[in-house]
Amino acid sequence: MRFAGISEITQQLKNENFYWKIGFYALILAGLVHGLFLLVFAAIGLLPMALFNIGSVALYGVIVFALGVPTLQSKDDRLIGWLVYGEILAHNVAATFFLGREAGFDLYLFLLVGLPFFIFSYSRPVYLLRIVFASFVILVIELCPCFADGSFHGASHGVILSIRAMNVAVFLFTLVFLSYLYTSSERQTRERLTRDLYRDPLTGLYNRRYTSKLLRKWRYEPESLEKTALILMDLDHFKRLNDRYGHDCGDEALKRTAEALQEALYDVVAFRWGGEEFLLVLDSVPDDEVLRHIAERIRSAVAAKPIECPQGEIPFTASIGATRFLSDDSFYTALTRADKALYRAKETGRDRVIVL
Repeated sequence: MRFAGISEITQQLKNENFYWKIGFYALILAGLVHGLFLLVFAAIGLLPMALFNIGSVALYGVIVFALGVPTLQSKDDRLIGWLVYGEILAHNVAATFFLGREAGFDLYLFLLVGLPFFIFSYSRPVYLLRIVFASFVILVIELCPCFADGSFHGASHGVILSIRAMNVAVFLFTLVFLSYLYTSSERQTRERLTRDLYRDPLTGLYNRRYTSKLLRKWRYEPESLEKTALILMDLDHFKRLNDRYGHDCGDEALKRTAEALQEALYDVVAFRWGGEEFLLVLDSVPDDEVLRHIAERIRSAVAAKPIECPQGEIPFTASIGATRFLSDDSFYTALTRADKALYRAKETGRDRVIVL
């Protein structure tokens, strides 16, 4: 078993998403809380629970420093999940046995009903097994007379109430923390799904599905179309590039094109419209001359970004058709006109701009 240092753990966490970062810090927090419990049990003279918490602190140390980095790398958190589940279960059953339900340690057992859902690697039967078992233990503790008053009588009632207040505070904090973790993880998942739905995975540009959002906007804000323009761009001889240099070089050309578009224009809605076809939607284009200037800048930007292939540096170019929305245009009417302009650009020699 190899123990990682703080710097190695910190470096690994930099590359992780919200779930893994917060989960890791939660394990550290759990170790610190058990350190606090160790002091409390030592102060009241409850030696068995003091020794138990020495073991708990050691366990969380092993989880963080020995199992942490391998778990982050493998994304398999089942072992840590079982260790934490078992530790929480054993610790709080034992603490309740010694100090009774009034001390409030039984509260932590309720966390075990929801905690399995925060471990991503479990199967559904395991979720069910853990929830049922935790629920059974809770019922036993809440109903069995042997857990009512506790077997340890070395602490006054006032001390027991103070311990309960501490446990209620820690329990509520943990509950809020888990709720925050759940809602934040859900929000990130929704954002990722939305990004995957509307983004092309290769270039990061929008895909055709995103046009539904634009059409909805234009339906309710038709005045925004007055100075809107479309630029339709096609990479020249892309099939030949794929056939001669391989699909990896073709993919690199598509990614370079996306970079060129984003560098040349900061305020633009850019789509990967088809295989090697790109669509740009521009606002505030007052006339055709401005549109032509923008399109020429894009054409030059693409031509200035050759790709590196095993065969060497490969230049490539693009043909562009552009148009502005007319007063009675729909999106598809303007798109058809841009497509005609693109066809004319390719027919008259490629690597050029035609504005209609």
